[in-house]
Amino acid sequence: MPHDEAHRHTFESLSTLEKNELDRIMERSSAPTIPDVLGWEFRGWNLNPATKILGTRKFKKGFFLDVTTDQAWGYNVPCVQNEFDEPWVAKPSDDDPRRYFFFGVVPGSRAEKPRYRNSLIVDYNMWDEYFFANIFRFTVDYLVYPDPENRDLMLGKSYMEIGPIRFFLGYFVMERYNESEYGRQSKFLTEGQLRTVRALAEVFIEGSDEVISARDVMWNIDRQLERIDSSRKRSLKLVLFLIEHVLPRRGGWPFRRAFSKMKPAERKRFLEDRLKNPRNRGLLRDIARIRALFATGYYGDPRVHPSIGFQPVEKRPQYEPDRYRPVERPAIPLEDPTTERIQAEVCVIGSGAGGAVAAAELAAAGKDVVLLEEGPYVPYAEITHEEREMVPKLYKEGGLQSTVDVDMVILQGKCLGGSTTINNAICLDLPADVLDDWREFGARIDEPALLRSFDRVRDTIGAKPLFDAADPPGAPIAGRNAAILLDGWQRHAAENPDVRSWSNGIFVKNKDRCLGCGYCNFGCPYGRKLSTVETYLPRAARHGARIIVDCHAVEIRRKGRRATSVVCERRDGRVLNVDAEAVVVSCGAIGSSVLLMKSGIKRNVGSRFSFNAATLMVARFDGQPVNGFDGTQMNAYVDGREYLLECHFDPPMVFAGSLPGWFDAHYERMKAYPHLACAGVLIGTRPDARVQRWSLLRQLLGPVDYTMHSNDLARLKRGMARLAEVYFAAGAETVYPATFVDIPLDRDRFGSQPDELRAVIDRTVQKPDDLTLSTAHPQGGNPMSDNRSVGVVDSQFRVHGLDNLYVCDASVFSSSARVNPQLTIMAMADYFAHLGVV
Repeated sequence: MPHDEAHRHTFESLSTLEKNELDRIMERSSAPTIPDVLGWEFRGWNLNPATKILGTRKFKKGFFLDVTTDQAWGYNVPCVQNEFDEPWVAKPSDDDPRRYFFFGVVPGSRAEKPRYRNSLIVDYNMWDEYFFANIFRFTVDYLVYPDPENRDLMLGKSYMEIGPIRFFLGYFVMERYNESEYGRQSKFLTEGQLRTVRALAEVFIEGSDEVISARDVMWNIDRQLERIDSSRKRSLKLVLFLIEHVLPRRGGWPFRRAFSKMKPAERKRFLEDRLKNPRNRGLLRDIARIRALFATGYYGDPRVHPSIGFQPVEKRPQYEPDRYRPVERPAIPLEDPTTERIQAEVCVIGSGAGGAVAAAELAAAGKDVVLLEEGPYVPYAEITHEEREMVPKLYKEGGLQSTVDVDMVILQGKCLGGSTTINNAICLDLPADVLDDWREFGARIDEPALLRSFDRVRDTIGAKPLFDAADPPGAPIAGRNAAILLDGWQRHAAENPDVRSWSNGIFVKNKDRCLGCGYCNFGCPYGRKLSTVETYLPRAARHGARIIVDCHAVEIRRKGRRATSVVCERRDGRVLNVDAEAVVVSCGAIGSSVLLMKSGIKRNVGSRFSFNAATLMVARFDGQPVNGFDGTQMNAYVDGREYLLECHFDPPMVFAGSLPGWFDAHYERMKAYPHLACAGVLIGTRPDARVQRWSLLRQLLGPVDYTMHSNDLARLKRGMARLAEVYFAAGAETVYPATFVDIPLDRDRFGSQPDELRAVIDRTVQKPDDLTLSTAHPQGGNPMSDNRSVGVVDSQFRVHGLDNLYVCDASVFSSSARVNPQLTIMAMADYFAHLGVV
């Protein structure tokens, strides 16, 4: 076979080639990288006929990493010497394979005198243990990719090298075969906890054609937890202990077996009784939420994606490498103070929608500004489409932050740009009735001035209708997920005159040449979402603002009626004090309240907290695929005033974590992933939550104490019923509400029976924990009012009782904005900066 047809090589075809052809392939091929092979075993076939006599023609090689030295190693596994077309069976068994003849692994480009620099070197000289007993002591193998497009196939060439003398031993071919656990070290879970996780994975992931094993899911979960920087993940260890040792023995302790000792069928019955049972409430209901962890552990693995019909960006029909290049934008200059104390006129804490705008406008006005950001700067080169990496890197507490009762997940960004880096760039105006509510509470806001701020912000962030922001303009980046919602709405409204006046359409967004990749919530690797990293922060830097990242503000020090300095902890442990003439707190609704409390400012702080709370609804369409992943994540809406219906579709890992259903039902729904549409019902909640006052309670239970009011729950249920009707009008076969008790709503039964539909939802959803709830829009905590008996800041954003301390973010909202609040937060920050009070 000519070498220019290398893309046609297979494991079998390589094993039939002559030495001269193998030599040509060896010279022209590319090198595998160490990350390509770590954690894997490859089946191998020696081409030297002598190996058949020696009993080594069939073998396996595995690769692992010594985490203490970062050195890559490998080993050989002897195999039963059966025929080529028969399975590779380890000796003495696959369950207890023998591993011997260990070797070191180094890139050929780093070796001193390699035979092939375009290779990965396997060096048996590097393994010290049993050094003199190793008969392969002087053997060196060179590994290459015969086909650069196929990283599962490798060609190897063996030599015996003794000093300058080199003897050719033979060729061999290898193909990726199975994942190896040898050399793996748990990153977070103990050995016993790993057993529990594996036992759970064997039951939770229930399908006839699973792509990866329960062991794979176990290691995926362990690695994911290790990536997350949150004390809250420790509670998972308690949950695992309860499942393993306590719950199985209730009523029969100590005679009943631990969970991992049960047989799979027994484990499933146990989970159905202890966790899935709809009669269970309280702690058992909270423990049951662990099922989402296993969904993400399985579907977050890219090896699973082809089995559910997911197409990665580079495999989609519209993909063109040149078009998908990142927009060239200069990196943001960062400061790294070497002293423990610096000075500024204004210290702004936070770089999101509030802080970045305030810092840029104040710097443009000539102020000497220092901006502090708790999270890291994640430039485009570090943003990928890998959900497992981006969530821990960009989200506060790795996405684990929740309310005290664990009923609602609270999603916030923790990186330069804050939540503007991970949001969907939706730009909606503040409803007039909400502004009226704020005024009634005591906020004297100049409406014409605020409207001018809205206009300035829209211009700065490039807000425009979604299709105008596409690349090329007019490209259908909203996808079919949006078309289904809007088509269903038009059909539904035609039959229901009372809702025809509701506004609906495609979102306005702050994007530039959007490609519709579907990963907005994980950062934009193309630089086309115009977050504050692309807009206000560069402007702030151009006007002299000093930007410091990985810098956590822990206290604002005061003297009399004045804030004097901000005490910070750097990620590397250094302490930084910022002396400032004015301090602007823009840490987000939760962070700003917590910082004020830690600084001894507690009057009304943490009060009137609210959310835009959401629950998802998934619909299955059995005809033409929806491919909701191919397009922007959020794109269309219907505004019913008491609730919004908003399109939303996630890549596989996050989608699987929120998809309702248990065991095989969940598995089968994920198999229909390309035929699923998804939208959320979103409401603005009553401002009756509060930020926890005591640090210990925040650490143990969560930052926000909140239980959804019955009126808010009723609005959510009305929105759920409406959205189901819309999906049926669009032609959905089944609608899946995100309820704890699984209630698939079939078209045949409910499509023409709206009253029965509402009744089923009403019966199923009695309390908030009957739903999967989330929010990306926490608001309040430092409400604005000139009445200091109820407010934290006055109408000039100044903290009551202090002359130079200000709060400028969503925490000053005295009630929920009801719509996606990004544009309102930015406009309020612009309004604040132009008041001239700083």
